[in-house]
Amino acid sequence: MKRLFEWNRKGLSFGHLLLAGMLGLIGLSVAMAEQKDYLAVEPQRCIALKEGQMCYQTVMFAWQAKQADDYCLVSLTKRRALYCWEAASQGKLEFEVQGKVNQEFALVDGDGRYISQTQVEVAWVYGNRKHRQSSWRLF
Repeated sequence: MKRLFEWNRKGLSFGHLLLAGMLGLIGLSVAMAEQKDYLAVEPQRCIALKEGQMCYQTVMFAWQAKQADDYCLVSLTKRRALYCWEAASQGKLEFEVQGKVNQEFALVDGDGRYISQTQVEVAWVYGNRKHRQSSWRLF
């Protein structure tokens, strides 16, 4: 009698295939159990040439929730909804960020609860250095 997990001439035995299938199902169920609510944005930085100037950047938001519901992506900085989804558990949105300061965003469910938050950081190439130049010289 052959052992359940031994190699045969053609490759894997039925036992190996059964074990592989079971491990695949276990991995899938663990992945589903570990699914978390998230809101991500790429890129996370908007770069202006000089400090204090407006930056303009097209970003991509991606979000996922544990259960389907009505969700809105809102700008906490500008206090307005950017886009809403009905009966969804995930979504994507391309958006043009404009601003002089960091921009904060949140995913809000149908009851107004915050699900997840993220931000787009505003950075600049050149700082706003105000050097006082003396109006007189000794030499």
